[in-house]
Amino acid sequence: TNGTLLFFENGTFALMHDFDTILTGQWGKDDEGVTLTIGAEKYDLPIQDGSLRFDYSYALQGVASYDFALLMADASLLPNRSRKILASGERDYSTVPDPLLFMDGSVVQTEDDFENAYKRLSEELKEISHNLADTANDLNKLSAENKTIESIRLSEAYYEHQITMAANEIKKHKDKVKVILLSGPSSSGKTTTAKKLQTALKVYGMIPHMISLDDYFIDREKSPKDENGDYDFSSIKNLNLNLLDSNMKDLLEGKEVQLPKFNFKKGKQEYNGKILKLNKNDVLIIEGIHAFNDILLKSVPRENKFKIFISPLTALKIDNHNRVHTSDVRKIRRIVRDSKFRGFPALETLKGWENVVKEAHEKVYPFEDDADRVINTALTYELGVLRIYAEPLLYAINESNEYYSEVTRLINLLRNFLPISSEDVPKDSLLREFIGGGVYEEE
Repeated sequence: TNGTLLFFENGTFALMHDFDTILTGQWGKDDEGVTLTIGAEKYDLPIQDGSLRFDYSYALQGVASYDFALLMADASLLPNRSRKILASGERDYSTVPDPLLFMDGSVVQTEDDFENAYKRLSEELKEISHNLADTANDLNKLSAENKTIESIRLSEAYYEHQITMAANEIKKHKDKVKVILLSGPSSSGKTTTAKKLQTALKVYGMIPHMISLDDYFIDREKSPKDENGDYDFSSIKNLNLNLLDSNMKDLLEGKEVQLPKFNFKKGKQEYNGKILKLNKNDVLIIEGIHAFNDILLKSVPRENKFKIFISPLTALKIDNHNRVHTSDVRKIRRIVRDSKFRGFPALETLKGWENVVKEAHEKVYPFEDDADRVINTALTYELGVLRIYAEPLLYAINESNEYYSEVTRLINLLRNFLPISSEDVPKDSLLREFIGGGVYEEE
């Protein structure tokens, strides 16, 4: 459903959506651009190349829109997103994009200039290789010229390079760093990244041990419930924080600790005799959405922690005016993974996606600026591969379904990319976490 911004000669404008007027105000024009006035608020739309540039993350009088677009002077079409009027204080997580966190730790939140941020992200990628595709057309051209393998190798090399750099940074501070914390939103590739980081650390003579936060779940019947009376398994209150903190403190003090194991079938925590004691070169790796929350590991000093934020910070653009949203990449990854490994149809993933995004904005992003390192898990070529898996799942959703407009949008996004065979994807690729057939599945 398109929204349209209409300018009238009497100095008023109207934001139309599905032929309904959802916002009105005053507009004025000078040599630099157009100014929209809504009550006491003013919004400047600069003119670039003869067109209006609307590149703000905005919420005009409660209208949820966190997109930015090129508004042509004659058509003035807003992005292809549905919108709704929100109650005061309410937030529509279905339209909120992922904040950006760069390798130097700087954060770009939704109210900032995302266009400049994505230009910078693209420049960071170009520093690694001038051969990485910048647009869908660039990627398709590589496919047409039988250079797909080269594109895949470059993307994988960039991802591996970041892990090596993170391991090297940890090595420099190995006398202090004893706990490595990995966090990021759903479908970022935390599991594969953690396993690859283990290997990289071993190269530097360190001995990493994975600690799963899942093993510190409280018994299921004690789990908190949400406002609907359902178990809220994403809540940090599901974790036995005192036990986790005590175990980690004892390990760092050189004590021998018996580690718990959560039995998901029984919904209870058990002990199976797993004992761990840290030596001089040993280090712990903990990954999960709550890993950056300081409620975890209260007794562990900050200098003993190394925090790595993980997310697919997609710089690939459809064309020079439309980018691929990071959240869309994660959504398509999750659709494929849910079907492949959990038996969930795409419709179930779409129904639950708003909660997934809400979870990230409430439990992950508030802590991301405390990261010591950022690993960008976006693979330039991945949408070409994911298309083969995702399209049949999306086409299975009936057009009468309420989510069909989102289905259509995702299908149209995927159609911009020529299919790429999964046979060309390395067995240790992060993408295998979603499409299967990887070397880490049996570990």
